[in-house]
Amino acid sequence: MDVIVVDDSNFETQAGAKGRLAVVEFSTREKKTAKGTANASARMDPIFDEVAKGYSDTGKVAFFRVEIALDKNLSDFLSPITSKKYGINHGPTMVFIKDGKEVVPQLVGQYPAKDLKDKVDKALDD
Repeated sequence: MDVIVVDDSNFETQAGAKGRLAVVEFSTREKKTAKGTANASARMDPIFDEVAKGYSDTGKVAFFRVEIALDKNLSDFLSPITSKKYGINHGPTMVFIKDGKEVVPQLVGQYPAKDLKDKVDKALDD
């Protein structure tokens, strides 16, 4: 399954759908640090995409990405309503939602694919 990019305008209808697990990655729009190196969101995005592909046949889980901008100097702060609702302060942060409620603790920062997959499996079992 490909990761679906959502924002404040369609988050609830897409990620809030009942009857399936929604795994949401809040990823920072800025993909480089001030020193020009890849930040945690830039490193986590391909891992998140890889894990999503592993669930393409299940129909029980969908993967979403919300781009956020946490730099208060940016005029295009992205998805502030959704970010505030889930208390997002850092990217990447993964949120697991089932029937409109968070079902496992958020993952903040970069994680190996195995750890992310374990969390998805746990959320599916709950």
